[in-house]
Amino acid sequence: FWNNPNQAQTLMRKLDEIKYQINLVNRWEATISDANASLELFTFDQEEEMVEESKIGLKKLRGDLDRWELESLLCGEYDQESAIISINAGAGGTDAQDWVEILLRMYSRWADNNQMSLVINEISQGEEAGIKSVTFEIDGKYAYGYLQHEKGTHRLVRISPFNANGKRQTSFAGVEV
Repeated sequence: FWNNPNQAQTLMRKLDEIKYQINLVNRWEATISDANASLELFTFDQEEEMVEESKIGLKKLRGDLDRWELESLLCGEYDQESAIISINAGAGGTDAQDWVEILLRMYSRWADNNQMSLVINEISQGEEAGIKSVTFEIDGKYAYGYLQHEKGTHRLVRISPFNANGKRQTSFAGVEV
């Protein structure tokens, strides 16, 4: 174990995954146990709070199970790893650069909402507004699995805030994961 750091790292990741799965199951059992206890108390004392408490716990359990089911589908070689993403402005001039900035903000909020960190590695600001290109890393469990299908050309059609005539503008940004 100590003589082979690569094998040790692989084993530690497997151990962390097993601990994570055990903690999930324990949390689910506690939620079910709490809901059962609330319903038992309801049979003695007909308070709606007991039923509401059970519903809230079971709703949270359903969300956890849905997330676990999705994560179990992410079984590719790199799905559990972090993701490196590059976004480049395409056709559309300043609007496309603004679109890159909007996408960066969207990925940043997604990372925050999923308890992942986002670190910008390289950024090239636009002359007028927005970002010409940006490369960043989202670090968290299953980041690549969730984001791998974001690659491609993203299109935005809107009335441009940068067009003096107020015309509709189509902008493009290329995303690589």
